[in-house]
Amino acid sequence: LVPEKGADVLVRAFPDVISAVPEARLVIAGDGPERNRIRAALPAGWEGNQVRLLGRVSRASLDGQFEGAWVQAVPSVWVEPFGISAAEALMRGTPVVASDRGGLPEIVIDGESGFLVPAGDPRALAQALITVLENRDLAQEMGRTARREALARFTISRHVDRLLSIYGEVRVGSARERTA
Repeated sequence: LVPEKGADVLVRAFPDVISAVPEARLVIAGDGPERNRIRAALPAGWEGNQVRLLGRVSRASLDGQFEGAWVQAVPSVWVEPFGISAAEALMRGTPVVASDRGGLPEIVIDGESGFLVPAGDPRALAQALITVLENRDLAQEMGRTARREALARFTISRHVDRLLSIYGEVRVGSARERTA
């Protein structure tokens, strides 16, 4: 939990979410310098009820913690090169509401596998989360799209194939330069 990840934006958005969807629950995984600030920003009585701060979660138990989620928020406020947590959520078949900067727009297909919102905007974040949480059919359809897209774009074999293709292009380019 570092400032760049925008967990504070999510915490500021969540009262609007609870107002619209009282049964919504927020689960935050991770630890770091922002943990105490996030805890202090929660309305009285919310921790343990509407909000759970899991702390550090092992990679092995991460999927189990979030497998039943209707939506995952990735509210980064910096230009995140590649949001691995967004790709992991898509792989689980969970729609993602993410900031519209950095590599996140390359991962989340706005309106299909989730929603992109302006970074640092708690109202826009809340509205996108509410849209998913109020419509189970939409959440399920976005989840199916998320899983399909993740399998097509983010598997290890897909990355290896793309890396080998790049190496091939570099090798061919180098061979052309030597013969020129």
